[in-house]
Amino acid sequence: REGRYELVEGKIVMMVGATKNHAVVTLRIGALLLSQFDSDAYQVCVADLGVRTKSGVRYPDIVVDTAEPGTGSLLAASSPVFVAEVLSPSSIAIDMVEKAAEYMAIESLGAYAVFSQDEPRAWIWSHGEAGWPDKPIMAEGPDGSLA
Repeated sequence: REGRYELVEGKIVMMVGATKNHAVVTLRIGALLLSQFDSDAYQVCVADLGVRTKSGVRYPDIVVDTAEPGTGSLLAASSPVFVAEVLSPSSIAIDMVEKAAEYMAIESLGAYAVFSQDEPRAWIWSHGEAGWPDKPIMAEGPDGSLA
């Protein structure tokens, strides 16, 4: 059927369409990540690559996966190291709570970020020596940055 879906807790959940702002922010983040990651070691994917979580399969706006030979035909990331979502008005609770918990349970993941599409604001959870933080670090304003 037409449309995009995720598999969550054994249920098929339809994903809502994206606004133009959402698409522009996603592409800009993807372009920035392409310039930051070694393309021989990592692959930056936007929107269509699945990520397997403990609850099913999610389709984040951006996923950086390890570049492993023979994985080009897979429908899901093999070892994601970074996942990002761009907020939509209807997805705030899901992206900040539900998906955060699911993504942070992925062993290979080093960071999860959520970006606003309406203002210069982002939140990031980074896995450190002590594990995952309880709350994300927030960057805001035109001079805000995330490591």
